Amino acid sequence: MSGGHWDYSQFTIEEKLREVGEDEEVAKRFPPTAKIFLEFGELLGKTVHALDWDLSGDSSVEHDELFSYDFIRKLKKIINDTD
Repeated sequence: MSGGHWDYSQFTIEEKLREVGEDEEVAKRFPPTAKIFLEFGELLGKTVHALDWDLSGDSSVEHDELFSYDFIRKLKKIINDTD
């Protein structure tokens, strides 16, 4: 199978999170939350894409544990940079 392990859902996930983060009312009333949605959406989209390609056999994640730790590190940075 070439890509699409989850029906290319990374595009929908990223798009919907960006939609919330760019919402004028959310950005106005909840700026830190909007920022997290935008940055998390990008991170999650890239992560789901990498996992999708790995699981479908198009490419592979070389070190599963490192991949997970890197995702967690980036997620923590997104949250910590918003404090």
